[in-house]
Amino acid sequence: MGRQLNLLVDLPRKPPSGKPKASEDDVRLAQQLGEAYFDGTREQGYGGYRYDGRWRAVARRMAAHYGLGKGSRILDVGCAKGFLVNDFLEEVPGIEAMGVDISLYALTHAVEGAKPHLALANAAKLPYPTGHFDLVISIGALHNILDPKGAKAALAELQRVSRGPGFLVVGACRNDEDRAHFTVAQSVLSPDDWVSLFEQAGYTGDYDWWFPAG
Repeated sequence: MGRQLNLLVDLPRKPPSGKPKASEDDVRLAQQLGEAYFDGTREQGYGGYRYDGRWRAVARRMAAHYGLGKGSRILDVGCAKGFLVNDFLEEVPGIEAMGVDISLYALTHAVEGAKPHLALANAAKLPYPTGHFDLVISIGALHNILDPKGAKAALAELQRVSRGPGFLVVGACRNDEDRAHFTVAQSVLSPDDWVSLFEQAGYTGDYDWWFPAG
């Protein structure tokens, strides 16, 4: 298996105490992964998911770490509005960057530069040939959109379509405080349980955790 590493160190972090408590209606709306989740209130999700260029530094860091350049193919699974795909295209000349997401709302409202490179697809069944990509990424998506069985299938798919490395970030639960912050997630797992799932799925890429309580 790969190793744990932080390739998102350039992103600003919001303090966990800054998010208001969600009601049952907020959670129900958020779980639809539509307008409320991306552009509704903070109780329902992002509170407005807008492009601001912050993923540019992440694209540069990943390209340097994995040796990506002209002709390299990457896939972002759970790409939302395509911010990272857009910034890979702008920061790494000649790269072939693509993204998939299950949210039609997110894809419809994607950043314009990424739209031609995005597709509607489920992470557990990716519409690409085996070994098609040099790097497959999934950041903050698998724990939200799939239960553990679906997440296992998605991990196997990430492995299948990559001929090179993978990198993913999943929400992980260390304690009851973490658990209380998961409102949308279908897979609320500890780091050890995620590692076990990686091994069962045959996932050999790199990874990191997102802890909702900071």
